[in-house]
Amino acid sequence: MKKNKTIYFLIIVFIWLVLKDAEGLFMYAKSEDYMFLSGAGLPAVYFFISTASMTIGLATLIFLFRPKAVGLHISIYGILFRILAAGVVMILSLMNIDAVKHLASTKTSASGRTMTLEMIDTFVSPTVMVSTFLVMTLFYALLFYLLRKNRAYFLQG
Repeated sequence: MKKNKTIYFLIIVFIWLVLKDAEGLFMYAKSEDYMFLSGAGLPAVYFFISTASMTIGLATLIFLFRPKAVGLHISIYGILFRILAAGVVMILSLMNIDAVKHLASTKTSASGRTMTLEMIDTFVSPTVMVSTFLVMTLFYALLFYLLRKNRAYFLQG
């Protein structure tokens, strides 16, 4: 079966996700997630999530280029893992919202920008965090839908 436009779209998205994960691993010191998890005494969690996400993303890419039935399952589990990992980090962030606000303030100051406490309270709020998580989950739901819609592509191999 030939690759359709949806498969090419999925390839581009997963290349972007893998590159984003690789950047997070190689430039971890600049990552807000790393700074937060490290500050919470959980730097290994950051590396586990980033490494697992990148590995599953690479496997998905392989199966997008060389379709096999197992590739569909790996892709879907990879998406579910990404949602779960983001949910865990969000819950930890919500439990330590003051630490997240302090991190935002420190990072903003270090970059030479100024941000008032009101601005930080606005951007680093449970509402914004949950909303961002929901938008990201909708994006992953779209990927899930596109993978399921193209399951015949994976089953051909």
